[in-house]
Amino acid sequence: MKKYIFIILLALTSSITIKAQCVVDTTIKTKGIYPRILPQAKEDSAYDQTIQFKMPKDTQSILGLITYDSITITNITNIPKGINYICN
Repeated sequence: MKKYIFIILLALTSSITIKAQCVVDTTIKTKGIYPRILPQAKEDSAYDQTIQFKMPKDTQSILGLITYDSITITNITNIPKGINYICN
């Protein structure tokens, strides 16, 4: 019985953790990077900022219409020493 209660609690805890992912801001209607200006970070203070990208569904080129399937960020450069980032 204790084993079943433990499994149920473990399942509930993991489902709550899984749902705590980044939520897409549906109010963003035009393509670009949001927020446009990042707030100032202060030394010796915790800083957390979510940056969202609104990409166009397709674009016109000399080859014709190109539809995007997915876009991946692989690296971020020129950030100050001591600041870390996570792409999810």
